Amino acid sequence: MYYRVLLFIVTIAVFWNCSQEIEIIKGHAHNDYENENPLYDALENGFISVEADVHLIDDQLYVSHDRPEKLDSVFTLKTLFLSQ
Repeated sequence: MYYRVLLFIVTIAVFWNCSQEIEIIKGHAHNDYENENPLYDALENGFISVEADVHLIDDQLYVSHDRPEKLDSVFTLKTLFLSQ
């Protein structure tokens, strides 16, 4: 399941960069969930891949480097990366 989500994000990143006239930086964004708009900030800055550490808890994918102790819907993959 995790690999499908990450593959989806990487695919979006590649197509987003290919559709714009920007110089592609061979960079990789990781754990950008600390930024206000993690996916779009990375893509707009020319990163060609985006990675997020996710943890499946109670049928929700939470984005966090380590398993979160406090569950907050603000930190779900859907909220941070897919609902922008």
